[in-house]
Amino acid sequence: MMPINQLANLGIQDAKSLLVTPFDNSIMKELEKGLSDANLGLAISADSAGIRLSFPDLTSERRVMLMKLAKEKLEEGKIRIRKERDEVKKEIERMEKDKEISEDEKFLKMEELEKITKEAGESLDKIFKNKEEEITKV
Repeated sequence: MMPINQLANLGIQDAKSLLVTPFDNSIMKELEKGLSDANLGLAISADSAGIRLSFPDLTSERRVMLMKLAKEKLEEGKIRIRKERDEVKKEIERMEKDKEISEDEKFLKMEELEKITKEAGESLDKIFKNKEEEITKV
């Protein structure tokens, strides 16, 4: 089994379809069968130009599933940010303990770290809000 990008060019036909153009037309049938067997939930049609993969309109079930996935990814991102913040805090505290920075510098660095953390969280929230609008738009 080979990755599809080693067998064909992948191109965007329009907003809801991809065009798979095999490097060798003799593998067109096998490629079409492989795409069908992959059960991707796409409409597959072959012609002389290649294999066209059409994405169906989103159902309400699929929209709910995508929103759930987006929320999970948002939470994973926020957890990752907090984890990184905690590691940097420990490093700042270690630096102050080892007398590499003063107590004032420690507090300045902590404030800056909190500001960066807050901005990163807000950025994730903004991305999520945009994705939510995109998914729920009919």
